[in-house]
Amino acid sequence: MTTTAEHTDLDRIRFFIDGEWVEPRGSETHRALEAATGEPLGTAALATDADIDAAVKAARRALDSGPWGRTTAAERAEVMHRFAAALAARADATSALVSRENGMPIGLSTAFNGAAPAGLLQMYAELIKAIPLEEVRPSQPCCLPAGADRHHRGQLLPPGPRLTLRRDERQRHRPRTRPRGPQQLPRIQVDLRQRQPAAQLTPQPARVGTHPARAGRPSRPP
Repeated sequence: MTTTAEHTDLDRIRFFIDGEWVEPRGSETHRALEAATGEPLGTAALATDADIDAAVKAARRALDSGPWGRTTAAERAEVMHRFAAALAARADATSALVSRENGMPIGLSTAFNGAAPAGLLQMYAELIKAIPLEEVRPSQPCCLPAGADRHHRGQLLPPGPRLTLRRDERQRHRPRTRPRGPQQLPRIQVDLRQRQPAAQLTPQPARVGTHPARAGRPSRPP
């Protein structure tokens, strides 16, 4: 790597937008330092909102009116395979650069920054070819009750009486999983004609050291 007082050959002070390298709209930069020596490793330009908007609009145009939007799934998988091959070819240099920047052991960097990106692209490229893009299933009659198209707070709910417990009621009526001694457990009597439960606390003895769900059942032999 060539280093001078001001620049290195790893400087990235322009953005690749819409098929060409362009100057940033702002002037802010970030300088990366080598973890072992503290020497400048490279300088990167920081994008402004205008730079990001330009990149997003260019990507949208490429999808809507460019060739990428008209490619088939097989053609996209082939592009991803070529991308993976390019990353694999420079995996050693990428791993060494990441280790120099953040001090990561070279073994970890080789696995996570060198091999993993290319492997993930290859995996997704194969999934594109293996998974059908469209699946048509016959409709299932009687899956939902009549009138189940009513919505309540973004959830699909059937018509009729429903039970709603407020947070404080759920906490008050929640039984302990491990009783510490004799206690009176609440029994909830719910009126399904009302939205809110009518809680009636009825004393119900529980044996010491017995889970409430097993109260009244014969104990297991030791």
